[in-house]
Amino acid sequence: IALAADIGAIPGVEDVQTVRSLRLNVGGTPVLLVVIDMASFEERGHRSTVSEDPRGMYPLARMGQGVIASDNFARLQRKQVGDRVDLATPGGLLSLPIAGVIADWSDQQGTVFLDRSVYERYWRDDTANVVRVYVGRGADPQDVGQGILERVAPKQPRMLVLTNAEVRRWVLQLTDQSLQLTYSQVFIAVIVALIVERALAALALTHERTLVEQRIAFEAQVRERTAELEL
Repeated sequence: IALAADIGAIPGVEDVQTVRSLRLNVGGTPVLLVVIDMASFEERGHRSTVSEDPRGMYPLARMGQGVIASDNFARLQRKQVGDRVDLATPGGLLSLPIAGVIADWSDQQGTVFLDRSVYERYWRDDTANVVRVYVGRGADPQDVGQGILERVAPKQPRMLVLTNAEVRRWVLQLTDQSLQLTYSQVFIAVIVALIVERALAALALTHERTLVEQRIAFEAQVRERTAELEL
């Protein structure tokens, strides 16, 4: 990818990892497909291995002979190492076995990791929507970020450059906003539940009053008819 080459030439950059992420329907669920160079992912990913093929999940994935799945994907889809995952490509269905399962929470519905060479071959797409830049020892991340903006931003005006610390703050902010929204929804749900409960109680009371009134009216009619018969 030309973008990765441009960034890799910036002073202070040690390594560049391109990522393409998209949604695919797997087993009736929209899961996250992460396209990445498996050699770089093995070196830089630092994901805990849950289970894997004895031949090694990364070599198999690099050769296009399997995918790597997140542990929540395997659990939700009820799959394990060796089970096949069907991926819909522009050219048809691609079915690959799970070469390994790793601890990863990139997505609540689960994540499937696919080597970039396989993706480019079946999807005919060499783009990336995330570029991870690894800064060399002694280099200032802020200076490297500024260098990326100066060199690449004119060609990519919508590009956003963030350091790890900035990404963490952004994610935490989104999490806080999500939790606040959840709390407000729970509060509204409780209020609604209380309102419904009171409404049902009022309806029951009204119904009870109606029955009492009907009984009183019926008893009055009986008394009137009895009096007429006595006369």
